[in-house]
Amino acid sequence: MIVPPSWLGWRTHLLSPLLDAALKRESAARGLRHHARTFPGALHESEQAAARAAELGFALDPDWQARHMRTAALDRRDNFARLLRVRLADPAGLETRGQWPEGRFAALGLHWGAGFPVLAHLLDSGRQPAFVYRPENSNEFDSVPQRVFNRLHLRALHGFGHCIAVGGAYRRISAAVAADRVPVILFDAPASGSARVMEFQPSPYRVFLRQGLLQLLAEQRLPFVFFRCGQHPDPARRLLEISPLIEAQSVGEIGSRAAEFLLETLTRDSAQWHLWPVAEALLARSRQPARTSSPPPPIARGVQT
Repeated sequence: MIVPPSWLGWRTHLLSPLLDAALKRESAARGLRHHARTFPGALHESEQAAARAAELGFALDPDWQARHMRTAALDRRDNFARLLRVRLADPAGLETRGQWPEGRFAALGLHWGAGFPVLAHLLDSGRQPAFVYRPENSNEFDSVPQRVFNRLHLRALHGFGHCIAVGGAYRRISAAVAADRVPVILFDAPASGSARVMEFQPSPYRVFLRQGLLQLLAEQRLPFVFFRCGQHPDPARRLLEISPLIEAQSVGEIGSRAAEFLLETLTRDSAQWHLWPVAEALLARSRQPARTSSPPPPIARGVQT
């Protein structure tokens, strides 16, 4: 572990992904690994995440913490890349499996891997994404740098054209669909305030999902796909997977499919999940037999580059 001098602080570490994004250096992969390890608090956060994952029964390999830190570093770099209008869905750097459907649909994903390349890929495919997000309160951040980075993150998201803040989002999501936009929803965001949740029990876990989202999809009879975009075995590339279109109609069926997708993704690689600090709001162990640790099948067939 390389410990940076204290005088470098967060400023230098925010400049590192900015320079990588701006220059597209050949050494970007090496610089990213260094940035991932030395970013203030990165090691501590990865240690806590690994401990939580182990408590919940997910297998940890020797590279788990490095992938967890690298996922966060890629997310920071993507923020600056978008602010600089650097292309994020470059076919040379993104392998895709599956494709976005035609017509009206919602894209459901997780706080897993990378999000910005997904929005860029939708735009490149001729779709207009409408990203749904929950605004953070300023008192949820421990420091000024965190608040600054959150503002930059929101600015980068709005750079894709259309965002929908939760709180009366039902009507705006319906309007987005009517305007031929694609709602992009990370359904693992934990419920806040008085929001209701539904429990699903895919073995060996209990999964808690927001009821409002499930009701919206069912009442609107809105077809959807699952997607995930994570680290590719080639460190210079990303892998975007898109499921076939799903036309489930009942709240229970939609929720069951979403809970299974969450567990499949975490079984595939729990290191790339960003929400380990609030995992208890989403996951709990049941007393059923544990599922196998072998990786699940891909969610899409066929490869496009």
